[in-house]
Amino acid sequence: MANYSINERAKCAAWYECMKSIVLVQRKYNSIFGKNSKAPNSASIRKWHKSLMEIGSVCDLIRKRERTATCTETQGKVTDLFSRRPETSLRRASKELKISHESIRRCLKLDKWHPYKPQLLHALKDHDYSARLSFAIDELFRISQSNKYLQRIIFSDEANFHLDGKVNRHNCRYWSKENPDYVLEIPLHSPKVVVWAAISQQKIYGPFFFDDNVNSKNYLAMLANNFYPSLTRTEQRLFIFMQDGAPPHWSKPVRSWLDEKFKQRWMGRGSSNLPWPARSPDITPCDFFMWGFLKSKVYVQDILNIADLKEKITEAFLEITKDMLSDVFSNYWYRLEKVVEFKGGHIEQESSSEI
Repeated sequence: MANYSINERAKCAAWYECMKSIVLVQRKYNSIFGKNSKAPNSASIRKWHKSLMEIGSVCDLIRKRERTATCTETQGKVTDLFSRRPETSLRRASKELKISHESIRRCLKLDKWHPYKPQLLHALKDHDYSARLSFAIDELFRISQSNKYLQRIIFSDEANFHLDGKVNRHNCRYWSKENPDYVLEIPLHSPKVVVWAAISQQKIYGPFFFDDNVNSKNYLAMLANNFYPSLTRTEQRLFIFMQDGAPPHWSKPVRSWLDEKFKQRWMGRGSSNLPWPARSPDITPCDFFMWGFLKSKVYVQDILNIADLKEKITEAFLEITKDMLSDVFSNYWYRLEKVVEFKGGHIEQESSSEI
């Protein structure tokens, strides 16, 4: 067995946590470390991942007894906090108790607590299954034909950010010994800002803010005056622009503009050659990664006002690294494969689920 460094083990464990695919981890390893050694086998990757999740390290010689003893000393504090406020995030609990994130997780696991997350999924209609399946098959074919295809896609989306910290379904967890079928209530009219951004394998475009609700007029103005000028000439000429089927995106002026600027290179509702399947946030990097990551950063602290909210959103975007973007697009590839496996169905559970 090859002698893998601590850095290589940690990278593989972290990639597996994100991608949930041995094959994708091995591909990623070969692209970065392959010149010096062979990719680790599945047993090694799962072992390192398990070690990282359970004891916070990928080292072989971990003093487990000392770690267990340390966790036992703080067990009462951790159990008391999550008994009173089971919706507390590990990040907030770590800050409040002044205990490391990994120690809190170990203490909860020892007492057989599990994290549950509420999921909000679009109900699929009968014809959605075939549309999603067809798109996934076509997209995987395009990826197989060109190793640079993924580098050319720019995924875009908009999301609401509320002053009160609207639920983030990707990063929100409810800690309990049993599945509580947790439901979150939110205020009906909370002050908010609408944020639009786009993501490629190399960088982030935006954020661009809407103070009012998005409509076809202000959406087109943002594309023409903010987004398109931010592209390099190469990106304007070669890149593929993706948008979902929201009503403002579907207007004739918007589609005409896209046909002019991204001729045969835009993906979405009404696209002649790259139609985007309806009700598919589970395969959009903006939905399955970007918004969840940003909200987990923005809402760590209290928000004072809309100006403060915009500032924190802008700062959070700066924390997205190129390595993270690369991993996200590998995960997009993996999700397409899962859509094919599930014959067009959702690739996430339809109810609150333990993770």
